[in-house]
Amino acid sequence: HSRSFESRIQPWMWGVVLCLLNVVGLRYNQYWDFNSVRQTLLSESISILSNVETPVVFSIQMSPQDPRRPHLEKWLRSVEHLNMVQIQHPTQMESGLHQEDGLYMDYNGQIESLTGAIYPNTIHQSLMTLLDPKDIRLCITQGGGEPNLFDVVEKDGMGLWTEMLLKNGYSPHGISGHATIDDSCELIAIVGRRTPLEPSWLEGTRGIPTLLLLDPTHDAIPTEWFNSIGVIVKDDFVVEPNPQFQIANNPTTLIASNVNLQPHPTLKLETHQVLLQTMRSIQWNPQHTEHLGLEVLHASPQSWAEVDYQEEYPDPTKNVDIIGRVPIIVEVSTLENNAPSTNWIIVGSSSLLRNHFLERNPFNGHFALQMLQHLKGESPRTHESTNEDVRISLSSAELTQFIWFWITGLPLGLVSIVASKRWMRRTKMK
Repeated sequence: HSRSFESRIQPWMWGVVLCLLNVVGLRYNQYWDFNSVRQTLLSESISILSNVETPVVFSIQMSPQDPRRPHLEKWLRSVEHLNMVQIQHPTQMESGLHQEDGLYMDYNGQIESLTGAIYPNTIHQSLMTLLDPKDIRLCITQGGGEPNLFDVVEKDGMGLWTEMLLKNGYSPHGISGHATIDDSCELIAIVGRRTPLEPSWLEGTRGIPTLLLLDPTHDAIPTEWFNSIGVIVKDDFVVEPNPQFQIANNPTTLIASNVNLQPHPTLKLETHQVLLQTMRSIQWNPQHTEHLGLEVLHASPQSWAEVDYQEEYPDPTKNVDIIGRVPIIVEVSTLENNAPSTNWIIVGSSSLLRNHFLERNPFNGHFALQMLQHLKGESPRTHESTNEDVRISLSSAELTQFIWFWITGLPLGLVSIVASKRWMRRTKMK
């Protein structure tokens, strides 16, 4: 007796479902971790804790009802076996020794606290600050509409770039756009700022190499300040009509490769690409003599920078719009001991470092690291291709839709096939 069609197809159906669940687990295991044995701290955190000279004391102060507490207790248990880690158990911390609830780390009397978002990468950042102050201190403006440094879920967050910074010897610190810039800042990054910055605050960046990625929809940086360093930023947006340089046939996007990049001692694309969306033009003023300037990255020869962007079907206008090879990144330097020293790198879009594009193209983050290395005066590092460079190019929302299509669509399709075969069999019998 031959097996029925339903019994033959059922193992294949369950096999496909299990494969899809494995794909989801592999992609999100860093954030969806329900294994009580697996260590949920970053491997870099474990390495640091294994090599400290005196013990690090971890303690929790938060109510039993706080949803973060079970995860923190799990994290503490995962490092309790390390010789240089001491756990001050939660029951000892209920008396309110600290002003805010959170996770506290004590090393030789120095205390670091986490009272907001608590993830493996935020714990690692606090450990780096507490134990390894030799890392490059990168001050990043927050609180003015910028993407959140530690948000790895939302597509507009910067959590993925923060992870990359931590793994490459940078210690990112959020700073206000109103308080005086801390002297300990070795580099400054302004990414997607929306609230205006005062010219006096921006003057404080002179002498501190600064990476500035604009939010093209807001005028957070005064035009007068740009003019003072020889940069021209207009109220426009870049149109890329060449399909070869577009993402998904979207003329407000740009796929930049080596053909878009000026020859440069540090910034290299080689076989890689950079993805950008919603860009302003960033021009160097050749009449400016106080600084040196270089237009580093351009759109295609067919591109233009549209000033009248409220038109439904914009067209380039001579003597008004920048037409052809619109500049998007400018490097500004000064002469020190007869050699150029880079002060600012200005990018016409902040999409470069948002989670949405880093998921699709991790080399976006490596290109930003190259810019930081150049600002710091470091030797260029050769980027080696990793599995990250060939990650499936799907966003979280797209992946969710894909999974639900297969989970619901495949069984429905199989049911339809079975029903059709039965109907055909009954028709023949009649």
